Amino acid sequence: YIERALAALAGVAYTQLHQVSELAHRTEDMRVPQLSHIGLLELSVTRVSLQLRHAILARNAQELEATLADIADKRKTVAGAMEGLGQGMFDDEGRQAFVPLQGLVNEFWKVGEENLRLIQDGKKDEAFAFLVDRAIPARNKILAVLDGEKKRQSQRLSLTINEVKSLAAADRNIAVAVMVLVVACLSGLGWYLRAVVRDLYEPVQGAQVMALAFSG
Repeated sequence: YIERALAALAGVAYTQLHQVSELAHRTEDMRVPQLSHIGLLELSVTRVSLQLRHAILARNAQELEATLADIADKRKTVAGAMEGLGQGMFDDEGRQAFVPLQGLVNEFWKVGEENLRLIQDGKKDEAFAFLVDRAIPARNKILAVLDGEKKRQSQRLSLTINEVKSLAAADRNIAVAVMVLVVACLSGLGWYLRAVVRDLYEPVQGAQVMALAFSG
């Protein structure tokens, strides 16, 4: 019975440790990168809107060119982050959350291109009004969706961490139970061996006493 109990405890502990490992890998490979993609998207989209404003305020062609180059670079960054975020949506809820985001990003770039045309045509007043009325609201729609997804991902991450903690605590309790069982077994074995030795020694001791009595 003791061997079966130890084997059962060991089996449960192994299963739970495997679950902890799986959850840790899932967190490392999925949850954390997704939050990273979201953060990068938030930063890049915000930076583009600020650069549109900077393009309106550019004092010369060199400043405008540098600003446009940075916007083009951020567009590549957004595309990469969007691809990573979309590929990392491994459940239906995540995929549904991602569906409207691509459309909002496309609309943001469409509005941004119109804004840039006004800037390049030298229509700075119209460009600033367009930025306030169209580009910034388009950006804010993206940020709102990203904020909701960030909260969802963060909640899932917290649930995963709590599950890992729970499994780790259960493994610790199993380890303690195994140690207690082993100690109890060793104590019982020690008591049994002492009893056996005592039972064997007492007849021998009695024979020695009788032998001494007869010899006297």
